[in-house]
Amino acid sequence: MATSASSYRRSWYGSIGVPIVTKATANGVALAGAGVSLEVRDPRGRAVTGTTTTGSNGSVTINYSVRSDAPTGTYAVTSRVTQGTSTVAATTTFTVQ
Repeated sequence: MATSASSYRRSWYGSIGVPIVTKATANGVALAGAGVSLEVRDPRGRAVTGTTTTGSNGSVTINYSVRSDAPTGTYAVTSRVTQGTSTVAATTTFTVQ
């Protein structure tokens, strides 16, 4: 899992999108149709969650919206991929200035 940059600057008006990419593979083979749950936690501890499934290439991109009044600081992202009875989690962070 990754974001396209490690730091983002808030917009004065509206919002900006932070693309969060999750790629699911097993032994180098893409896992199409795997369940993905994503949690983004802001610096105040508030969480936004969502679920989706991977595409035929085993990946999914979710655009997290950072509003102009969003808190600055470090955001923690956790992505969990489930295929059958197996679940694997990955984490990353990004900063909003």
